[in-house]
Amino acid sequence: MGSLPTKAIEYFRLYRDVKINNEMLGFLLPVYEQAKFDEQKDTPVILTLDNAVANDKKVYPPLYSTL
Repeated sequence: MGSLPTKAIEYFRLYRDVKINNEMLGFLLPVYEQAKFDEQKDTPVILTLDNAVANDKKVYPPLYSTL
């Protein structure tokens, strides 16, 4: 390694980093997708108990409580 120019050493270092990052991505991407799937599965289902109904009479706040 002592006879290689600095640019070649930097290139091989960067190439090694890219290979390592690709291996990590190949491992972590399925784990991430599985975690997203599990989170979606654990989300509770919301049921509507009553439908919203508008009042016939308009409701206003008491006059004296706002002064």
